[in-house]
Amino acid sequence: MEEFFYEMPIPCAALNKLGNIVFANSAFNALSPTPNQSSIRTTLESYFELHTQFTADSSEVTYLDYFPTYGRHKHSRKLFKFLICDRRHAAASADIFFWIFAVEAEVAQTRDHLQRLAHEHLLAALQRQSAGELTTILSHELNQPLGTIINAVGVARKKLADQVNTPDIVTRALHLAQTQAEHASAVVTRMRDFVSSRQFVQQPCSIRDIIHRHTEMLRWDIEGANVNLKIELQELLPEIAIDQILIGQVLSNLITNALRAMKSSDSFVGQLTIRAGIDFDDRIIVRVIDNGHGISAVDQEKIFSPFFTTRSEGMGMGLSICRSILELHAGSLYLEHSDSNGSSFCFTIPTHRE
Repeated sequence: MEEFFYEMPIPCAALNKLGNIVFANSAFNALSPTPNQSSIRTTLESYFELHTQFTADSSEVTYLDYFPTYGRHKHSRKLFKFLICDRRHAAASADIFFWIFAVEAEVAQTRDHLQRLAHEHLLAALQRQSAGELTTILSHELNQPLGTIINAVGVARKKLADQVNTPDIVTRALHLAQTQAEHASAVVTRMRDFVSSRQFVQQPCSIRDIIHRHTEMLRWDIEGANVNLKIELQELLPEIAIDQILIGQVLSNLITNALRAMKSSDSFVGQLTIRAGIDFDDRIIVRVIDNGHGISAVDQEKIFSPFFTTRSEGMGMGLSICRSILELHAGSLYLEHSDSNGSSFCFTIPTHRE
């Protein structure tokens, strides 16, 4: 046992019941203020200013009962943390009561910090795994009825195409239903792949087209919420290489959140503004602005955290996944401002122009 501890780079010593050092490795001996001085039969008090003092007033009391947690090295003034290891049953000698390690407090704190980080990373990994499993289940359960809806609407459209005087609103409704169902099926499949593998498909496309496509798909939701839509797009926006389905879902999620924020009363008229342009860093920047009730200062600090939601029926994954999607595109998603007059969410995507 002594040979094993002697080669360790961490200061290590064995103490008897009275607190006398009966073994010390070279790293512990190096703590001596006198070079090459042996630590044997000395005490910790010879090296450290201890927070507790030992007084043996009974045969039942041992040094371990008063063992200090910390001590300040008298020579270097560094704070050390004492760790107890292998009490009597591991001792090679009957005179050895327990072993200690003397670790610099900053190192010990770093170790604790690394342990906390490891725990947080493990928890995040478990959350991602749970989200991946949940998404796989939802994908399986949703794609089947979505396929049925797509087929049924397709049959209805073909039958109505042979009829005369079919109301235009019916034709438009069926077309929108089929488009939405096909888009929903693609989103479910792509989100399942993204959550489970963090992979995405990049294709050159126009952010202008994505904005027009998704606002059109959400047109009935916007009008049904008594909201006026205003789209402001800068001229000559460059094409960008992105996953159209994922970025489109980010935009749809922000629009849907804005519509929910503007639900207050039937007489309230909401204003939804979507702006797209180029920022000073040559990135595409898209803003989704509403005049809803805003987000409280407390919630603003947590809205991008996984599983945080302000809605009783929400899962709290929307904004967290949206931010992950933007980060994989080397972009960002953030809350620009929010108060009682409304909120403005922004996301950016690099153009990668030379």
